[in-house]
Amino acid sequence: MLQRLADEIARLEVWGAHLVVDGIGPFVAALDMARRLGDEVLLARALCIAARAELFWGRLEAGIALAEETIGILERLTGEEQLRLSGLHAEAWRVVGNGRLKLGDVATALPLFERAIMLAEHGVEAAISKEAMLSTLSAPGALVAALNGLGVAFISMREATGAKEVLLRALDVVDAHPETRDNVPDDIVYTVDNLVELLQHEVRDRLAAGENADAQLTQAHDLLEARAAPLIARRGEPGCRVSVLAQREFLEMSSRHLLLEGRLDDALEQFQSLADSGGVDRWRGAIGERGLAETLLALGRPAEALAHARVALAAYDENEEIGERAGVFEVLSRVHRALGQDYEAFECLQEHNRLRGRLDALAARQYAAHTAARVGLERARAEAEAQRRIASELAALNSKLVDQAAALESQAQALDVARKAAEEASRAKSAFLANMSHELRTPLNAILGFAEMMRDGYGGPPGPAWGNYAGMIHEAGSHLLSVIGEILDLSKIEAGRFVLSIEPVDLQGLLDSCRELVAPQIKRGQIDFAAWRDPSLAEIQADPIRLKQILLNLLSNAAKFTEPGGVVTLSVQPGVPGFVDICVADTGIGMTPIEQKLALQVFGQVESSVARKHQGSGLGLPIAVGLAELHGGSLKLWSEKGAGTKVTVTLPMGR
Repeated sequence: MLQRLADEIARLEVWGAHLVVDGIGPFVAALDMARRLGDEVLLARALCIAARAELFWGRLEAGIALAEETIGILERLTGEEQLRLSGLHAEAWRVVGNGRLKLGDVATALPLFERAIMLAEHGVEAAISKEAMLSTLSAPGALVAALNGLGVAFISMREATGAKEVLLRALDVVDAHPETRDNVPDDIVYTVDNLVELLQHEVRDRLAAGENADAQLTQAHDLLEARAAPLIARRGEPGCRVSVLAQREFLEMSSRHLLLEGRLDDALEQFQSLADSGGVDRWRGAIGERGLAETLLALGRPAEALAHARVALAAYDENEEIGERAGVFEVLSRVHRALGQDYEAFECLQEHNRLRGRLDALAARQYAAHTAARVGLERARAEAEAQRRIASELAALNSKLVDQAAALESQAQALDVARKAAEEASRAKSAFLANMSHELRTPLNAILGFAEMMRDGYGGPPGPAWGNYAGMIHEAGSHLLSVIGEILDLSKIEAGRFVLSIEPVDLQGLLDSCRELVAPQIKRGQIDFAAWRDPSLAEIQADPIRLKQILLNLLSNAAKFTEPGGVVTLSVQPGVPGFVDICVADTGIGMTPIEQKLALQVFGQVESSVARKHQGSGLGLPIAVGLAELHGGSLKLWSEKGAGTKVTVTLPMGR
């Protein structure tokens, strides 16, 4: 029974990429049998291949859990067994990293890939013979796959230089271990295609800048023809392990390269082949449709190109695959322009810029998180080493140096406080860069876009339509000014340079003014609004402008996160003696405890289907907290997911 299971697991390890497209059944059956038999080595192997299959079918959390269980078993084995399973061990870490990468957690994925690379390199250095290995997953093959995974992670952060170095290193491993061409041909093809994609980006950038790109085109051509094409050509031969997935990946890169080279008829034929695969591979089919649109446009057939571009756009999910959707909108913009449909061209270009802005902000956040994690890791290592060295030196000192030891301890505490302050400043800077790259760019794109239309004549001759364009430019500029104003207010509050102008404030007048100012947003949101005060409360000593700013921030948030038909309430009532409670409550989507903590942080924004409809810098609540505290009061937040939110601002009646 054990031997039959071992043979079946070996078959699944070797042909996994071919078999997994037909379903996960064989992988689950092997895993169930391994659990019943209780052999830990076979169980670890069965868990790893099942984890890869789960990831293929998009069940990311399940795949990560199985891979982590694999790692737990492997780390209980003896050192010799671990060495003989180094390829499997590295592959399990790579699968966890790949799952985290697919979930968008790049900062977590990077050290996982690095761990996989370290384990694979250890196995390669040990030079375990094929007969001595306990799994068909070899260390050199696992090293190629892990390096490719790390390269993809760098690409997602727009770290093209780092990605290229890692991917070229993977090809060096292939050259040093030719057997990988038989063991992991798919991973080699994916590595080559990722390198070619980076080169193709360079080609487009150089051509857009009016520069020569022949060197990059030649390098990409050589990689495809010398590295990937020979592996793809072997598909169908007995024992060849190149999957149809790798074949389609190569066809995609080859088609794009033909388009860049200007070989339009050949590109058209290959893109058509990709489009025809859409019935079984939606992703590749959409890529083929987009490629057909680009090629037909280059051939001067924009009407046909438009139909294919629309098919490509329809294949992508509304909230995912942002990069691909952005690319299709860019193609659609060029197609509409070729058809003389300038308004449609501008709309598509504007959507392309919006999606690219989201990608830029995501890449910035990922890079900031990665940098913070790496800096924190290196700092922790340095501190640990320093602490070990200090402990060793203190152990050698005699009792006469007690006072000196106490001084060193005090210094270490001061350094720890300084370190925490530096980390907090670094996180604030990272958050600022990531958020503002989007919040400032979005209105600027609108201002520049409409201004270019007016300048270049796409908006028609001067007339009534220009008033609409000017209004849109003014609206975008006003939003930009609002964001900058909030940043300046927050900086003054944090620096202790914000001065209040305290005077009597008529509470009923304050409620009426707030009601009037939020009325347009309430009406657009199709929600009900109620405002009331306790009759015993007539006025309060406060800064009227800043008090109104607090309430408008809270009311705007309440209206933003309340669905049509919901209710927003503003109330004033007595608090503890000498204080008044001003409450803003809504029946909106509510927040979890983690989301509440995020909302109170500077630049913190809670992602949701409602929030995505509105612009926001993430400064409203922090500014409200700061202004309330400057008045000698406080702000408390209560919220429950699905049950709404209530914010209570407690202020002293007089100063």
